[in-house]
Amino acid sequence: MKTKTKIIWGVVIVLVIGGGVVWFMSREPEAPFETEVATRETVARTVSVTGELVPSDYVDLSFPKVGTVEQILVEEGDTVAAGQTLVWLDSATLEAKLEAANIALDIAVENEKLARRGRDEPWSDLAPEEREAKKLASEQARQSVRTILTQMEDDRLVSPIDGTVSRIDIREGETAVAGGAIVRISSPSSTFELESRIPEADITELRSGMAASVTFD
Repeated sequence: MKTKTKIIWGVVIVLVIGGGVVWFMSREPEAPFETEVATRETVARTVSVTGELVPSDYVDLSFPKVGTVEQILVEEGDTVAAGQTLVWLDSATLEAKLEAANIALDIAVENEKLARRGRDEPWSDLAPEEREAKKLASEQARQSVRTILTQMEDDRLVSPIDGTVSRIDIREGETAVAGGAIVRISSPSSTFELESRIPEADITELRSGMAASVTFD
């Protein structure tokens, strides 16, 4: 009985192993990788940069000297006329100098008038160099006043054209640097252009006429 049982289990094991071998040999092999039909398509690379919208026709205004901004008379978007004052610098120091210069001018002019009226001696009796000194003193005093007035003109920023204030890069109380643009005036007839700085590594990828997609804040 035991021998018969062993034979039966031996046959079963042989059948199982044989069936497994037959199944393994008969199955279709799996593909080692996926395949795709080759087609012709466009390969695109995107160059992404930031920029700013600027008018095509504009002027940037700056002061010819360093000074503290006392008052800004316009805002971005305002329409301005040629000759309109836009920004004032603090001119307290120049105002004090102008007051002193006007006093000196009054004194010089009065001294010349007194000399001409001959309070001490007739004008004609003065030596030529004395008369010239009196006149020169008055003229120098007038020139000092004119110089200070010219300097005070540099304390105000004036629009040279009719247009629109498209940028203000300073605030009241800040220091204006000589030659540093602080106000931009756009011409009424100007269009707008998008200006961007392209990195050197990407500039070779760009060509004139390429399409661009623009997104605004």
